[in-house]
Amino acid sequence: MRRRSFLLRALVTGVTATVLGLVVQPVPGLAANPVVTVDLSAGTGAVMHGATGWLYGLAFDNQPGPSMLAGLKPQYTGQKPPGGLQHAEGDAFDVAPDFLQAGGKAVMIYMQDDYAQWPYPNNGISEYLNHVTAITNKVVANPNRSRFIYVPFNEPDWIWYANSGTKLTQLLNDWKAAYQRIRSIDPTAVIAGPNFLSYNSAAMRTFYTFAKNNNVVPQMTTWHALDNAALANWYTNYDDYRRIESDLGIGRLPVNINEYGRQNVDMGIPGNLVQYLSRFETSKVYGCLAYWTPAGTLNELLTPGGTQKASAWYLYNWYGNMTGSTVRTTLPNQTGALQALASLDDGKQQASVILGGAAGSTDVVVKGFASASFGSTVTVTVSALANSGAGVSNGPTQLSRTTATVANGQITVTVPNLAAANAYNVVITAGGSAATFDPTRTYQLLNRKSGKALEVYPAGTTDGTTIDQRTYTGAANQRWYLQDAGSGYYKVINAGSGKALDVDQASTADGAPLIQWTYSSSANQQWTIADAGSGYYRLTARHSGKSADVNAASTADGAKVIQWPYGGGTNQQWTIQLS
Repeated sequence: MRRRSFLLRALVTGVTATVLGLVVQPVPGLAANPVVTVDLSAGTGAVMHGATGWLYGLAFDNQPGPSMLAGLKPQYTGQKPPGGLQHAEGDAFDVAPDFLQAGGKAVMIYMQDDYAQWPYPNNGISEYLNHVTAITNKVVANPNRSRFIYVPFNEPDWIWYANSGTKLTQLLNDWKAAYQRIRSIDPTAVIAGPNFLSYNSAAMRTFYTFAKNNNVVPQMTTWHALDNAALANWYTNYDDYRRIESDLGIGRLPVNINEYGRQNVDMGIPGNLVQYLSRFETSKVYGCLAYWTPAGTLNELLTPGGTQKASAWYLYNWYGNMTGSTVRTTLPNQTGALQALASLDDGKQQASVILGGAAGSTDVVVKGFASASFGSTVTVTVSALANSGAGVSNGPTQLSRTTATVANGQITVTVPNLAAANAYNVVITAGGSAATFDPTRTYQLLNRKSGKALEVYPAGTTDGTTIDQRTYTGAANQRWYLQDAGSGYYKVINAGSGKALDVDQASTADGAPLIQWTYSSSANQQWTIADAGSGYYRLTARHSGKSADVNAASTADGAKVIQWPYGGGTNQQWTIQLS
């Protein structure tokens, strides 16, 4: 379509939880809360981050800039063809470099957006094929040609055609003509369709029967989800589509709901957007937020102009920071307002649950610990993300951090007083005794093995400067702020430069160097600070699960600090003292 005060509480089944020094026990006699059950023993596939995409979320080169894409794990974006007239912004060739550099899979080209008018003028298929030819010739000449996807028709069930009768028959014939024209110029083209406005079982079956019989099956299936029915009927529609594939003997195609979200209802509202994240990640499909808001704002993940983060950006950052596998999540009502998704990363010993969409307290029951190597004690961090709409957000607020003992293979965390428009994140990590620090004061981090300080060297404000160890002098480049980054993580900010402790290039490799870099909420800039015993701590990078380590256990000044799997070595343990 065109688009123009909190009461801290943590209840843990069968255990006592310590919250900011208070002992909190389960409260008997309260009305039962709705329950979200997360089973860590039941993996459902790798985390896809499939819902992270946009239609016209990108306006121009560097609008929004790479820092706004970092940390989101973008998958697909929909844009106009090169030189297209439908919008002043959003040229696929202009935005592709930044998007692909940020990890995007591909740019979908809405080919009919070559036209200036909306709805598109219907001048007959022969005239339209001239546009198809010109666009395809431009794509094959582009160095990123393999990263573009052709979308020949946009909502053809109401634009030019219909979802039944003679107009549907005409669509099928014209689809064949457009498909064959694209493939005649670009034999390896990835073509997406049918791109209906809404899911229609009969029309979808007719389309794929024709496509198979005529050897014009798209490489990606697309349709839109823009109304209440799309949410209510999601699982019914998705299952029906997969049944059509099976009945016709078509292999499972990737599905992209390349416009999702209700106009004036969902964009920028974290609690509403959880509805889609939950459904799409459960079904393992991709999606692109609909173009109901100004271009260049990641469709209201950013403020107007695309220069500051709105609350929905932080929701997709939570989502982007999920790693490992999704796990089975059971809801009170599969299609109800309360929705959730959960992940488990065994390597990091971390589970994450995102929930929202309903008001009132909710119990999150996490079971299956027997199959996950967390040990008998875990740290549970609950964070809230207040809805800011299109306005600037300060990001998540940590509501509680508790130490819990796993009882009978499970824990229960009560998240109280949910607001329907907000989103919430429960992060569970192995071990207890979660550290707390004053965000307004600086700390010295001294390595247990060498006694030397973590520092930026040479002192300065340049992104990419090395992190090493050196005898402590109290200089600003050896002092650090430890500030809440949400979900149980810290950003470690150098007092001299204001830059963050960062794993270079977001590498997950053993031995990757630590550097300083402007903070962008990326997972390679977020750290757990866990008790290692005897007054020492270990710093673990969120994205890799690996620890800050003095290379080769050196005691020399200037020895580099790297990331390495935690093995209990004293070169991986640090004292943290006020400076």
